[in-house]
Amino acid sequence: MLIASIFRFDSKKILELNSKILLAIIMFFAVLQKFLSKAFIDGSSLYYLNARGSFFRHLQRFFPESKTMVTKNETLLTEQFSSYESLFKPVELTYPNWFFSIEPQHFAYIILIVEILFFIFIFIKNQWLRNGFFVLFMLGLIGTREETGFASLLCILLLLQAQKDSPIFKLIYISLHAICISFIISKLGFF
Repeated sequence: MLIASIFRFDSKKILELNSKILLAIIMFFAVLQKFLSKAFIDGSSLYYLNARGSFFRHLQRFFPESKTMVTKNETLLTEQFSSYESLFKPVELTYPNWFFSIEPQHFAYIILIVEILFFIFIFIKNQWLRNGFFVLFMLGLIGTREETGFASLLCILLLLQAQKDSPIFKLIYISLHAICISFIISKLGFF
């Protein structure tokens, strides 16, 4: 921002370039961290998150059988953490299927592919293709996870990278940012 304010004539170009660089760095390290995590690659971390109800939390009210499984899993985990002796006993969690039946390991591969595509799409010149993918990515991120603080920051960077693009995309990014902020304020999401 400081550099952009010094070079007033090129400030939009500088903000656009800096936001693309930041997006590329964020996605590079996100993919790298997932590749280096054995628990992510084998799907065990996603299995645990889904069994705890961390995916599709806002949609649980439409799937009562999955919500019941999540509640049962949380009860089992609470009981396991209730005493020192029970910490070492294995607990079998039930894996809820929301819309489709997919193995957690395959879901991990899908997440990696999508994040690698995000990294690639940063450098695509066609604004409709690039921003269309980013909007779908953001909708998927907001719909599956509650990381609305991170999503709102991504929306700001995506807005900045769209300086020369259609005003439609700017409006979409601002709207998504407003949705994320409202989720944070209403406690439906978190930082």
